[in-house]
Amino acid sequence: MSQYIPENLRLEIYPIDDLGLISGFLPQPTPDVDNWIHSPLYEFGEGWHIISGENVPKIMRQFNNFPDFRIFQEGSKYYVASICANIRNQ
Repeated sequence: MSQYIPENLRLEIYPIDDLGLISGFLPQPTPDVDNWIHSPLYEFGEGWHIISGENVPKIMRQFNNFPDFRIFQEGSKYYVASICANIRNQ
């Protein structure tokens, strides 16, 4: 079975001051926390972004599934990055 690659997707990146605030929503054990500065997602910055074209597979390689999320850390600040389908008019 081949991996589904959408025509475009939504990338959402949000800062979180305290990982404990979302710990109840995370799978257990808590997923690995990666370095934010060294992530290819860093170039997109905070907020939500519609990703299309050659960036779609590049972004999807940063995640294990679709939809999916990852956690990053920079100093004492955390970031949650997620990918999901881009529903039109949203």
